[in-house]
Amino acid sequence: MAQLVVEPEKLETAAQHSDDAAEKNSELKVADDLSKVGDAVRGGDSGNAAAKAGEQVDTLSKRLGDGLKAFSEAVRAAKNEYGETDYSTSIDFKGFSNAIEGKK
Repeated sequence: MAQLVVEPEKLETAAQHSDDAAEKNSELKVADDLSKVGDAVRGGDSGNAAAKAGEQVDTLSKRLGDGLKAFSEAVRAAKNEYGETDYSTSIDFKGFSNAIEGKK
């Protein structure tokens, strides 16, 4: 039978890495720079296309950052739930041990 082993410190590390990635992601913006392509390449369609591509990249980047933040929150919530479950289980088994040993 498979066994689930939860290591809270590794969950926290994963959440922190996700937070760090989300923070770095929030600093990445390309739309402003790509909007300047039209000034460098006059008379063509590439300026407008570059500006739209930049906006799309920034939109997708924001979604990724939001997803990373949500992942961090979910991992921390899972870590907390596992901790509460382990504590509850520990109390249940302590009660069982006390009953077997005749303790009240």
